[in-house]
Amino acid sequence: MSPKPSLQGRIEYWSHILRCIAILPLLYRDARRAKKEIPTLPEAADTTGAYGSNQAAKKVWIIGESTMSGVGVSSHHAGFAGYLTSSLSQSLATRVTYEVYARTGYNTRQLNEEIIPLLAPTPPAIIVIGIGANDAFDLSTIYRWTAELHRLLSHLRHRYPQTPMVFAQMPPIREFPAFSWSMQFALGGMVEIFGRELGRIVELYEDCYYRDEIISLATWGDRVSSVDRADFFSDGVHPSGLTYRLWAEDIASFILKNNLI
Repeated sequence: MSPKPSLQGRIEYWSHILRCIAILPLLYRDARRAKKEIPTLPEAADTTGAYGSNQAAKKVWIIGESTMSGVGVSSHHAGFAGYLTSSLSQSLATRVTYEVYARTGYNTRQLNEEIIPLLAPTPPAIIVIGIGANDAFDLSTIYRWTAELHRLLSHLRHRYPQTPMVFAQMPPIREFPAFSWSMQFALGGMVEIFGRELGRIVELYEDCYYRDEIISLATWGDRVSSVDRADFFSDGVHPSGLTYRLWAEDIASFILKNNLI
């Protein structure tokens, strides 16, 4: 399979780059300011856990960047991994365990080089992956993005040929309250382009899926009462416990709907 991005992806990427050039000085100033003002939060504890009481357990691996590592909550039981596993366990009426392989600030290249080699040889029931934000923040090109995605998928499919893989939605950078409009436009647009290219790439691999719906906080807000935009974030960038729950429940529904576990 060619590691090169699609023609449509290249057109979207370069069109967006040209639009961003016009606001480059403003973008640079705003990015420096955001880096100083956004607090550094720790990753969640409990990188392994379980829900349910049956002895025959289904194992879920969570791989990715800061959202998958639970930044914004103190424990994974209040983060994406815990809520996903709990939801699957309740729906399947069986024991489900999770193992988190994620690091704050890691892009896809770093995952390939530093996280993937740590995975156990025994395959899980399913692998859930959350990436994209740091590749946009690091200003990765679409060429590097697609090459590293193919590298990631090829490696995982070779080592775990029967294991379904699900990519979570791209983060809603356009809605990050800690980001200025210039950062929302530039980085939010970039991560959406990366998401569309990811959608094209996963179709090339067996048992590989992407939940491609763009996250809308307005839509998620309809599922809960008495919340405003700030309630969805822990620091203006990373999810709050509420967001982790809604996000994990969405991915759990996607997994169950497609009979992936």
